[in-house]
Amino acid sequence: HEYAPALLAAWRAGSSAEAAHAPVDGAVAEFALTAVRGVPGVPEGLAALAARLHASVRDVQRLHGGPLAPAETLRSGQGACRDFAVLFMECCRTLGVATRFVSGYLPAPGGLHQHMHAWAEALLPGTGWYPYDPARGGVAGEEHIPVAASPAPSEAAPVTGAYLGAAASRMGVELEVVASEGPVVLSRRGAGQK
Repeated sequence: HEYAPALLAAWRAGSSAEAAHAPVDGAVAEFALTAVRGVPGVPEGLAALAARLHASVRDVQRLHGGPLAPAETLRSGQGACRDFAVLFMECCRTLGVATRFVSGYLPAPGGLHQHMHAWAEALLPGTGWYPYDPARGGVAGEEHIPVAASPAPSEAAPVTGAYLGAAASRMGVELEVVASEGPVVLSRRGAGQK
C-alpha cells in the first residue's frame, strides 16, 4: 500500500484536527495493554483486543453523528460500530500499531434495512492492512464490504460534497447485497500492492 505523498506529509505534520492527537487517555491505554498482555504475536493480540472490546462495550445502534471520543465510549460502556472502530484505533495507537478507519457494509438479514458499518484495519509488517471488527469481536471477514478507508474517520465517508448558493439537494441511496452460489473470493491488497 502506498500513501499519497502530500497526505502522508500532512498526517506526519499533524495538519488536520484529527491527526493532531492528544495523548492517549490513561484508561484507554490500560485497557489496551491489559487486553494484549500475554498474547503472543501482533495479529493474535489485536484479535484479543477486538474480542475484549466486544465483551466490555455494548453495541448500540446510532444512525447519526460522528464517532464518540474513545475514552467516552470506554467510560460509558456502549457505542455504535464507528465508536468501537475509533476506540480500537486508539488502543492500537497505544500499542504502536498504525490503523485506519473503514466504512462499508455487512449484509443485513433478509427483510431488514441495510445500514452502513464501520471497522478498522491495522497495518501489520509483511502482511499489509488486516481488518478487525471490534463491534463483532474479532477479525473482519469476507462478508465485510469496504467502501472507504482513511486514518481519519471523517475522511472515510463514502460520499462527500458541497455547494454554494440557493440550490437545494436531495440524495437517495439503495443497496442490495446478493449472495452468490459457491465461494466468494475477495482480494485484500497487501503491503507493496497498488
